[in-house]
Amino acid sequence: MPSPNKSDNPLPKLIYVKSGRYYFVPRLDGKKKWIPLTQVDEGRPALDAALLSLNAKAHPRTVAQLLARFAAEGKEERADSTWDAYVIVCTSPGSKLLRALGHFFLENLTSDTCAQYLQLRKKEKRGPSGNREMSTLSSAFDWARREGLCSVANPCRLKGRRNREKPSKYRIEHQTLSTLVDSVKPYIQNFLCVLYLTGFRMGDLFELKRENLNEKWIRIVERKNNVEHYKDYSKVLSGFLNLAIEHANLMADKYNDGEVSEYVFTNRYGRPLTYDGLRAAIKIAGNPFPLRQIRALAESDSPGTLGHYGQMRSVYTRTVRTKPVK
Repeated sequence: MPSPNKSDNPLPKLIYVKSGRYYFVPRLDGKKKWIPLTQVDEGRPALDAALLSLNAKAHPRTVAQLLARFAAEGKEERADSTWDAYVIVCTSPGSKLLRALGHFFLENLTSDTCAQYLQLRKKEKRGPSGNREMSTLSSAFDWARREGLCSVANPCRLKGRRNREKPSKYRIEHQTLSTLVDSVKPYIQNFLCVLYLTGFRMGDLFELKRENLNEKWIRIVERKNNVEHYKDYSKVLSGFLNLAIEHANLMADKYNDGEVSEYVFTNRYGRPLTYDGLRAAIKIAGNPFPLRQIRALAESDSPGTLGHYGQMRSVYTRTVRTKPVK
């Protein structure tokens, strides 16, 4: 093998010169592999740039490196909401998965370790969160193997079972919802009432634009699975939507020089309503229940509202039903 450069400016480790070209020569699977870089006459700056690019594409060695690479490059064909949850698991400083398993070398992570992690999350009463974290790690391993970045078998697939997830038995009363609606600002009232009447997810309603409304129905594309849903108007539903649009128009004249938001639901300044803004308003009102329970109440009162069937419908349908307050 040609010898590394012995000049006053020595070459980095594993860099060799051969036939007027620099090569990076790592040992992979017990064999040396010659990876061409730049021509010698291009100079040292060109070599340094090539090495920087090479290091950026280096194969991950630890779980933390794998998750970081997966978050940066592995989205592929996943729903935005699913991918957002994956990225949080991969990159958040408070990620339990990173803290517990991030330091493991990929070849040292076993199915037993994954199973023990799931059991730990179950003891912490975070079983479903552990399932989501393990799903993220499993997807990262599968992606890395497809990309040729990892040859280690996916340890998550051999972990045994997932933590059992039970549908919530909690059911809010209509009076509880009515009390909340009466205690918030009118623009929040509009949102909560449409949330109940349609059964749509909060994230989808935040993204609802005026162009998605016509004389007969609302059109929404679910962010979770990219499926279109249509909801026919009722007299009550149409009324709350009109109130939301009127509020947006008034606030545009007052705060935004007449520039009207394209979104149906806006805050007190005429800007698009967000989850953080909604949560702050609900907190001031002293909300006693999770807002996602409104979606369950919608399905319990009118089975089929969410478009689910069979087992999925049972997750949202509560056993005790009373007449909705409209």
